[in-house]
Amino acid sequence: MSHETPSPSRVQMLTADLQREKIQKNPVIVFSISEKQYILLDGTNRFYACKNLGWKWIAVQKADLSSRSIRLSNWGYYGNSLPLEALRERVLSLGMKEHAPTGAPGIPRPDYFLFGWHSAEGHRYFYLEPAGGFAENLVERKAEGCRKIMESFLLQFSLHRFAPEAPPPQVSDTVFFLLPTFNKKDIIHLAQSGVKLPSGVTRFLIAGRALGLEVPAEWLTGEIGLSEAQEKLKAHIQERVSLGRMRFYSESVFVFNE
Repeated sequence: MSHETPSPSRVQMLTADLQREKIQKNPVIVFSISEKQYILLDGTNRFYACKNLGWKWIAVQKADLSSRSIRLSNWGYYGNSLPLEALRERVLSLGMKEHAPTGAPGIPRPDYFLFGWHSAEGHRYFYLEPAGGFAENLVERKAEGCRKIMESFLLQFSLHRFAPEAPPPQVSDTVFFLLPTFNKKDIIHLAQSGVKLPSGVTRFLIAGRALGLEVPAEWLTGEIGLSEAQEKLKAHIQERVSLGRMRFYSESVFVFNE
């Protein structure tokens, strides 16, 4: 099960890549909630791309969601040429209520949607509450708000994604928004309840993530049994290690081909 819906455009692109290259480059990340039930933490689009091709198996990496080595953050988005007042009218039309919390402006707050605008005259910010306020079912209402925001903006404007710790460039007439945050228990709750976040909201930072494993499609399509596929994958990993093809990077990196 997954806590988020796939992105149709990303799934289409990944499906074409998998069909052409016939390799699953990176395992998807899953968390086990029972012997036969898993929650997809990262790789929802890859999972659905494999399903599109009719693959029977998919390479996964199990993660312990309770571990401190897994951190959960969220993404922000920014774009140009979006007038602030038009932006405010658009988001208020989605049924949300503007809120003016105490404290310094522009500081992200877990349960609010934060919108900001940079211009030559300075910076302006406003916050929105989830529709219905902060009564019961807050997690579901935050998720619904995220869906409305993403559908209203991401599909209609050219937006760029950024991590909150690396703010967007403060050039004139730049609008940005930060979505409310979700914790690990929220993710499990959403997945089990069937309420999904839109793709591109959550951001899992997973220490020890396996990248570049490159699992051949012929092991995943169902042409061989699961046990044989698992043995081939195990031997593949052991061979990479024995040949010195696995390397651990402890430093942060910048990736320019995402």
